[in-house]
Amino acid sequence: MVELEFSHTWSLPDALAEALHRFEKREGIAVHVDILDHTREQRQLSDFAIFRTGPDVSEVGTTWLSSLISMGALSDFPPWEVDALKRGGAFFLPAWQPGVERGATLAIPWRTDTRVIYYRRDLLHQAGIDEATAFATVNDLRQTLTRLQALPGVLPCIIPTNRQPILLHVLAPWVWLAGGKFLREDGRKTLFAEPEALAGIVNYFDTFAPVLAPAAQGMSDNEVCAAFLTGRTAVTITGNWLLDSVQQQADTLPDIASNLGLALTPGAQYRGGMSLVIWQHSRHPKEAIKLIRFLTDPAFQTTDLRRAGHLPARQQALDSPPFTTDPHFRLIGESLRSAQEFNAVYLWGLVEDRLTTAISALWQQIAADPNANVRDLVAGQLKPLAARLNRTLSAG
Repeated sequence: MVELEFSHTWSLPDALAEALHRFEKREGIAVHVDILDHTREQRQLSDFAIFRTGPDVSEVGTTWLSSLISMGALSDFPPWEVDALKRGGAFFLPAWQPGVERGATLAIPWRTDTRVIYYRRDLLHQAGIDEATAFATVNDLRQTLTRLQALPGVLPCIIPTNRQPILLHVLAPWVWLAGGKFLREDGRKTLFAEPEALAGIVNYFDTFAPVLAPAAQGMSDNEVCAAFLTGRTAVTITGNWLLDSVQQQADTLPDIASNLGLALTPGAQYRGGMSLVIWQHSRHPKEAIKLIRFLTDPAFQTTDLRRAGHLPARQQALDSPPFTTDPHFRLIGESLRSAQEFNAVYLWGLVEDRLTTAISALWQQIAADPNANVRDLVAGQLKPLAARLNRTLSAG
């Protein structure tokens, strides 16, 4: 029996393991899942590309695809295979773009994600806040968080502030709302230190810094979600995994589950995702394509992927339950449809890494000196970084 190696991020959900077992029985192809260390995943993927060894199939974040494509490490999908996959149901159109290079398709969209506001409806009611307008604009959000500060025993808001890529996922809507961008379209120049983007980043810090208590500083996304689940905070911004946790623990978290509210981030939304690639070093490319057909099949996308806790890349799955029946998932579907993505060009991974470090450092500076001028801190951190990165990007 042929055995494929498939690299996956984080732990393997039971629903995905069960689905892969069905695939093995149906196709006679075994699948060994290699769980990558999320803190070193980008380095591990680069090693697969450099040393031409490792898995046959990998899931890869869309923002990392361009770098792997530029290394010539990925197999392209035959046009007839791409046509067959598309006939199986429409994908989100933007999801294809990072995996296409000079007319060749080197990655197939698999799953997506987005960021939404989570809030406690009962706490908003206690503070006299109308949830229908509480998060409609950035000013509405600021007023909501300020009024929530008056409630005893609960923090108004917690968002991730430690060094991890999700920092940029939360920040991005503020940049886009201000008319800013992170990179020029050709990827040869950063734009995050230009006036529009800087205004958005300052607005982001001005929104959250005044209400982020010292006890809420330096948290990862996992810690933020735990804080919401334990009732420590009234508002946060994260992905669909928090909604899954609330619904799965509804019996033990009745106050959280019965009072949960979701809202779109003001003015703009973020969308990311993972694509599936076949490495050129794979000795089983035909079997690898069969696995990708299975993982992107409309039936899998509609049922198994959702059971595994992920959001689909196919429109058909988004037009099915729970996105049509559950009001919370309906809002997540709305966010996916209207969201923007990073310009995932060559060397975006480098920019993402350096900018994540800079934003985390800014949070530390603000925590150390709450009275500091945020605009000066942001400019002082990001303008020199942009200059350094621009020298690398222009020479690439």
